[in-house]
Amino acid sequence: MYKKVPVKSMHRPNATVYIVDGGAGDIEGTEFLYEKDTPWRAAQQEAIYTSYSRMHVSSTNFTYVHFDSRTRAVVDQFTLTK
Repeated sequence: MYKKVPVKSMHRPNATVYIVDGGAGDIEGTEFLYEKDTPWRAAQQEAIYTSYSRMHVSSTNFTYVHFDSRTRAVVDQFTLTK
């Protein structure tokens, strides 16, 4: 989105591009470490989604690929071009 309009091209974007990756995890997969009613946790959620990302950088391209840790399926991806 740029000025409330969906961006159709990632070629020479008109503004700074931020990546917010909120599915902490790693390539080894997931371990179920959930403990119910933990007093130090602000939110309780039994379904845990973890993920990891890979970035490929060259002199003209930046490619970001986001994976589900459990299935290793691509969840999201985009390429910025110069």
